[in-house]
Amino acid sequence: MKHSIFVTIFTLSSTSFSFAETTKIRLISSQFEPLQYQGEKPKGYVVDLFNKLRPILKSKHKIELSQVEFFPWKRAVQIASYEKNALFFSLSRTDKRENKFKWLAQVSPYEQAIFSLSDSLGNNKNNALQNWQDLIKANKVLAVQSGSNLENHVFNELLFPKKLVSSVPHYLISIKMLFAGRVDYIPLTAFLAEGTLCRNGYRNNALTYNFSVEKFASPLWAAFNPDTDDSIVTKVRTELNSLSNSTWYNQHQKNTIQKWNQLQCYQLTGQPG
Repeated sequence: MKHSIFVTIFTLSSTSFSFAETTKIRLISSQFEPLQYQGEKPKGYVVDLFNKLRPILKSKHKIELSQVEFFPWKRAVQIASYEKNALFFSLSRTDKRENKFKWLAQVSPYEQAIFSLSDSLGNNKNNALQNWQDLIKANKVLAVQSGSNLENHVFNELLFPKKLVSSVPHYLISIKMLFAGRVDYIPLTAFLAEGTLCRNGYRNNALTYNFSVEKFASPLWAAFNPDTDDSIVTKVRTELNSLSNSTWYNQHQKNTIQKWNQLQCYQLTGQPG
């Protein structure tokens, strides 16, 4: 009888321990085509990266990576900032954010640029601006995403007058506002601009490139909430870096971006972008 009780207790203890050593990670981000969101569902090369990572973490480290959850940008940042074991991806790494997260690996190239409308022939509607100072002097309205690093930059570092900035919850709204004449300039990811326009029903030559936002011309990262245990961070960082630096992932990025831009414009006009 005593032997039976001992075996039962030992079995339950072993089972409890096996459950306890599995760590669950909440994977979150914001909708961003074609990196990680297409057709109203998770799809893209960054999602593919984490899909490859998921079984590796589970089999080698007993780390369970959730399916990706999408939130508006500001909400996604809040969750990643305050919830232990939250993993946020496609985030710019800046001096201000450096100590607010535990950084893992680069997941995508990134360059923002400032665009304005072209005329009906695809020519510059106005002379292209060269820098932020030109934009302020032009006394025109710029749309920025609420809670973004760019919003903080234009208000707190460039000291834009509030009347010249329109904060929006999602970058796609800024495109509609531009074509409706409610704002004059918008930031877009430079290498996705043509496909983004076609995707939303506009000609791919409808915008004028003004200047690059050099401060944020840096890769996007994956990062953990700062309270995440260092042992978990190290394991995930090692595996993610191995995948993100691979030849497969580099080529997959390039192919996805090129095909996505071409497909959006072909669907709009019947001609390749």
